[in-house]
Amino acid sequence: LLQSVSQIPIIPECERRRVNAASSTIRGAFVPACTSQGAFEKVQCEPDGRQCFCVDSRGIEIPNSRTRNGQKPDCDSIQSATVPKTKECVGAALRGPCSASMNRWYYDEQEAKCRRFTYSGCGGNGNNYETEDACTQRCAPPPMGLPKCEKGESLKTKLGVTVNCAKSDCPSGYKCSIVQQTSVCCPENDKIIGLQTSNPSDVCSMPKERGPCDKYELRFYFNAEVKECKYFFWGGCEGNGNNFEKVEECESACGIAKVKESLPTSTRPTTANNRQPHFRTTQGIRITPGGGVRNEETLAQER
Repeated sequence: LLQSVSQIPIIPECERRRVNAASSTIRGAFVPACTSQGAFEKVQCEPDGRQCFCVDSRGIEIPNSRTRNGQKPDCDSIQSATVPKTKECVGAALRGPCSASMNRWYYDEQEAKCRRFTYSGCGGNGNNYETEDACTQRCAPPPMGLPKCEKGESLKTKLGVTVNCAKSDCPSGYKCSIVQQTSVCCPENDKIIGLQTSNPSDVCSMPKERGPCDKYELRFYFNAEVKECKYFFWGGCEGNGNNFEKVEECESACGIAKVKESLPTSTRPTTANNRQPHFRTTQGIRITPGGGVRNEETLAQER
């Protein structure tokens, strides 16, 4: 008896449904198309051929894949497409390979505003929002009532526009934070906050401070005694607000029209014969972290 039971052929699900549909008394009942191995064909069509759609391996219709004009959908592309899980503000509006027509919104970087597009229901990218308000909140917040960081001020461009870190990375010293459903760059250390809250006159009166770290990063500070912007080598962490990446930033902050000191053009330290790290300028001047400046003639005499 067990041997006879084991010999009963197993009918594939697609073939089983075909048999049931053929014996159905319902006129025009859907009859699935099967492969020679008994699996469901990727593309299925209604008996009248006007509507076609994609199915998965179990014969279940894939949402938004149905066409209504008699054309067969591209089921290979539709089966491999996924709905984006992250929201972004970059990239063109992508319709996707499915067949639905949904009103969606995307952020147009050139126009700097959210625009409507038609979404197929699958695939595409993260620049895809169900409503205009959702797109605007994420990518183009209104100019009034901008979100505030927990500490310090959010990063702004030279034009005073708040930087949106959903579109670009935050620079060093800032971290991307979601504030009031908007992505902004907030200060992540006290040094940045000190730069924002201190008056320019207070910053410019601070002493040069290298900090405890061991890097040699070329920076500029305002020397209040001689009233000039001078270069120094920052350790790479801590210090104070009298620390500028560019000499122009120092001049602008402290009201200096011109730097009187010759400045190095290279910012990469070099070492030789276990000597102290130094910077060499195009004029043949070597600058050591201690602040000494020696020309090549002097160095030749030392050798």
